Amino acid sequence: MIKRIKTGLYASLFTAVLFSILLAASVGALAAKGSEQINCFFDRPGAVTETDVPEKEETGVGEVIPGGMPFGVKMFVGGPVADEYAEIEKDGLTCCPARDAGIKKGDVITEVNGVRVSTAEDVVKAIGRSEGNTVIKYIRDGETSSVYVTPVICKDGIKRIGLLIKDCTAGIGTVTFIVPETGEFMGLGHGICDTDTGKLIPLMRGIVTDVTVTGAEKGKAGDPGELKGTFENENVGVIKKNTGSGVVGFFNAGQFDSSERITLGTANDIETGDAHILSTVGPGGMKKYSVRIESVPESGNVKNFELRITDPELIDAAGGIVQGMSGSPVIQNGKLVGAVTHVMVNDPLRGYGILIGEMLREAA
Repeated sequence: MIKRIKTGLYASLFTAVLFSILLAASVGALAAKGSEQINCFFDRPGAVTETDVPEKEETGVGEVIPGGMPFGVKMFVGGPVADEYAEIEKDGLTCCPARDAGIKKGDVITEVNGVRVSTAEDVVKAIGRSEGNTVIKYIRDGETSSVYVTPVICKDGIKRIGLLIKDCTAGIGTVTFIVPETGEFMGLGHGICDTDTGKLIPLMRGIVTDVTVTGAEKGKAGDPGELKGTFENENVGVIKKNTGSGVVGFFNAGQFDSSERITLGTANDIETGDAHILSTVGPGGMKKYSVRIESVPESGNVKNFELRITDPELIDAAGGIVQGMSGSPVIQNGKLVGAVTHVMVNDPLRGYGILIGEMLREAA
């Protein structure tokens, strides 16, 4: 589920994890234990609560641990959300009870037959237990309403209403920096947004998982590539905030014990010329890759700068910037000045970055 945005760029891949009342199953396979093969997205790493988030110290950010390592994130969107219709066969014809009842895309389902539901799986189970007309309560544009829906009993005996439901968004990105004293980190360099509306997805709670990158599908003109790899079924942190300039979270104690430190740069520290990024695009782990900053922000465009990949190894491995590299720190003259955010659709060697100061501004 990659969406072309108006700027002619591609953002890193984040895709909704769907549950289907048509299929009564989650999209994507689950590994019982160990790791699971993924293509920039994954399913069901677990759950955390707000009590897992430590209080932020008010001491400000000095030197930080530079990022470049991949991380996985699963964001719960605040409840089961109607995402798409799906036709069901009945008596040789097709129908969609959810659509016929008036349920619309974006409706947040809160109750089924008076029973509170908090996940897409809850809705699937409640529909399966229903008899005849089923009352579905939902929230639309802040208003609560309810409708009667009549599920269809399919040949396999499962009751369905022809609706795909999402309750989370999941994907991988790259860490930009970590605050060593607290384990707080920022990554991505852009927000996690709804693929249709482009709006930031509201964060109810979020989980961070470890990811092992095994390679990259090379990008080419008109078709951006993506990182591929595996994720471990273990939570390594939590997401605290989803902002337009990246995500903010906390890693569990001991996840990154690095003695390396770097100073955060300002808008005055970035200039056109040579620089490098830190990123992970294969089993060799995080590496330094050369880039060239081709333009720097001007008045009225305070966030973005343009960069070009010049490193032959990165070009050979990934073809340039690929999805999943968003958040890769951009370092120039010994300072962390920004992060990679987007790749240009028609030229994977070129992309955009965000100033580190802009990431911090929204994180505050």
